[in-house]
Amino acid sequence: MTDREMSDFSKACKRAEVVRGHLDAGYELKEDMSIADLKRIEKVVNEDGSICKDLVAVSAKFMEKKDQVDPVTKAARFGPSMIAKIMDFSSNCVSLEEGVALVLEQVQIILQAKLDEEAVAAALEMEQQRELAIQEAAAAQLLAEAGAGARAKEAAEAGRALAEQQLVADKAAAARESKRLEAEAQERARKGAIDALNAEIIRINSLPKGVISFKSCLETIDSSSSSLNARKVLKDILSNITAKPDNEGLRKLRLNSSVLQEKLLSLKGGLEALVACGFKACLQKAEGEDGDLSATSATSATSEGGYSILLIMTEPNPEKDMMGWVEWFDGVGHCLKALE
Repeated sequence: MTDREMSDFSKACKRAEVVRGHLDAGYELKEDMSIADLKRIEKVVNEDGSICKDLVAVSAKFMEKKDQVDPVTKAARFGPSMIAKIMDFSSNCVSLEEGVALVLEQVQIILQAKLDEEAVAAALEMEQQRELAIQEAAAAQLLAEAGAGARAKEAAEAGRALAEQQLVADKAAAARESKRLEAEAQERARKGAIDALNAEIIRINSLPKGVISFKSCLETIDSSSSSLNARKVLKDILSNITAKPDNEGLRKLRLNSSVLQEKLLSLKGGLEALVACGFKACLQKAEGEDGDLSATSATSATSEGGYSILLIMTEPNPEKDMMGWVEWFDGVGHCLKALE
């Protein structure tokens, strides 16, 4: 690697760290923020989105170069350590871009809700002004009755009737608008809940994978007083999979399972261990729930919209990719052996 390439790679990694810091802090986003603050955060998120696009382009260039060799010495331009860094950087860039896109959508949802609230407030103010106009018309009618005669009185009554008709029409329009805004708010809330689940899925699937990471997670789990229960749960899951690798139901876990939460996921390193040994998170529509760890159908909703997170370990097709299947099965076996 040339000095120029090393400098470019180092700068790109630092920019990625800045964006990751913003993303991990959630951009300090709160639903009770003012419109001005939300627009300021929206600007920052948009800027980070542009940075992510640049970083993805940089990572693509390094991914193209990672397998190149020196034309004279035929030696690889990059060592194994640098290739691993390039691949981790590429994966991180994609994760950052997806995460920033989700945050931007959440900011825009909250901002639109604030703007809708302002619109409703403006409509209420207009209604108050119209009611004041009716009161003024009534006062004018009294003056007309006192000094302007029957013709002035009739004119005032006609004006009042017209104002009352307008008020009824305006109230009906305001009621329709209120229902429309309420329906839109409910849809935004449902979509926001699903987006939050998708953001959690991206975070889970970006966790480290492989036997080395699995062993590191076990060390973290062992620091807990409940480590024996957690190890037993992991051993049961992996033993069932290795015993019946073609049983799809044994390779599905419900993230909101009370048993799984109590014995494994409540411990630091528990979720990370499942991801490290090959489980991936996905969004699934909920239909029912029971007390088992595994799930052959979707789970009960964890948010509005009836969706929840499911952990799935995918088995390669041995008829199409036998080497891939053997590598997958051996990986599960190595993780199981690490539990002994």
